[in-house]
Amino acid sequence: MSENIFKLQQLNSLFKSKKETKVDENKKIPSESLIQYSNQQEATLQQIKKKQSLPVPTLESKPTIDELLNSLIKPRDWEIDGRRFMQTVSIVPPSRDDITNLQKLLDERLVSRQAREYPLCPIREELFGQCFDEIIRQVTIDCQERGVILARVRDDLNKTIVAYKTLYEGSMPFSLQKQLNAEDGLNKLDQQITKLNETKQQLELRKLFLTNKKEALERSIKEKKDANEQRRKAEIEFLKYQNSHLESYQKQVNPNKNQ
Repeated sequence: MSENIFKLQQLNSLFKSKKETKVDENKKIPSESLIQYSNQQEATLQQIKKKQSLPVPTLESKPTIDELLNSLIKPRDWEIDGRRFMQTVSIVPPSRDDITNLQKLLDERLVSRQAREYPLCPIREELFGQCFDEIIRQVTIDCQERGVILARVRDDLNKTIVAYKTLYEGSMPFSLQKQLNAEDGLNKLDQQITKLNETKQQLELRKLFLTNKKEALERSIKEKKDANEQRRKAEIEFLKYQNSHLESYQKQVNPNKNQ
């Protein structure tokens, strides 16, 4: 039971660590990504916020590939010595090698970053998210409509994941409390079992004592009964002998009485 509680706490810590990573990720130099970006360029905070807040344009407005990609996949930024830099998604059409190497790069990153298959792994989720975004980039350059549909699928999946995480985090205190209550109940049952076993042993000893006492009483009663029977038999034999002796004496004293 305590092992299950540890697993729940471990999952909760994973979610918290991922949140803290998201808070700090814009302040550090970004690591290598599966998404292909353009060359970095220095930008102001206002320019970065403007680029990152671009809404997805309607296809009827015939947006450029640059505008559409920047709205579907947000630019990334970081700060070095007070200077801010930004990278937007590359608009270079993917080559056949880019497409075939994406799976290979994903597998290599999963191994190099030690992504776990179980339990929930933020590293694995991040890498698969990058892979999906790179697929969206490649598809959007080839066909804008398909890219927009894929982006909507991605956003729906992210919303579902966020909803499940919210439900999970909300249920964590309840689950932990239930686990603790169950463990407390088991402890009480164990104590009750121990107490009942002790009572059972005491009763078995009491039973053994009473059984021995009963057998001793039965032997004593039997011995007394046998002794009484022997005594009564002896008395009867004595009385018979005495009676016979008296009858003989009477005949000798009064021989004519019985005639």
